[in-house]
Amino acid sequence: QSLLIVPLVTRDTVIGLMVLDQIQPLLFSRGQINLATTIGSQAAAALENARLYQQTLEDNRQLKEMDRVKSRFFANLSHEFRTPLTLIMGPIEQMLSGAGDHRQRQELSIMLRNAQRLLTLINQLLDLSRFDSGKVKLQAGCQDIVPFLKTLLSTFRLAAQKKQLELEFHSEQVSIILYFDPPKMEAVMYNLLINA
Repeated sequence: QSLLIVPLVTRDTVIGLMVLDQIQPLLFSRGQINLATTIGSQAAAALENARLYQQTLEDNRQLKEMDRVKSRFFANLSHEFRTPLTLIMGPIEQMLSGAGDHRQRQELSIMLRNAQRLLTLINQLLDLSRFDSGKVKLQAGCQDIVPFLKTLLSTFRLAAQKKQLELEFHSEQVSIILYFDPPKMEAVMYNLLINA
């Protein structure tokens, strides 16, 4: 009886053995040994590919679970912020409706816009799960960007004054009609101004 043992090697590690048994006590020929070695190499590669495939499936499962946990976290966090913010906005709106002083009305308007902006950010946190699943769609339409940007920048004016910065908005045209998604444009502009 003759026995040929071919190690199955991948990444310099023996992961198994291929054993060929021959009933007759003859030596294996060089061609048989080469063929067995080639088959052993291919078997080792196939086993490694199967292992990598299983690892990829497991990694994907873990990533999906992490996404679910992240989405739940953001949803819970957003709900925790939304209620007190709504309770803050109510009195500001009441104070604004009863304010007679122009300066006070202006400052209360800025406070209300900033609270509304914070509410928008909270809602965007809730949208993360929809974004991750590909369900967020562009809600673009034709609008005048000049008053949109003026209003947006006015919410930063008080913060700029406190830092002794001058914040002005100038447009060569009174009206510029563009096709854009206001909440997404607002998020971009806020990020630009906050990071400037």
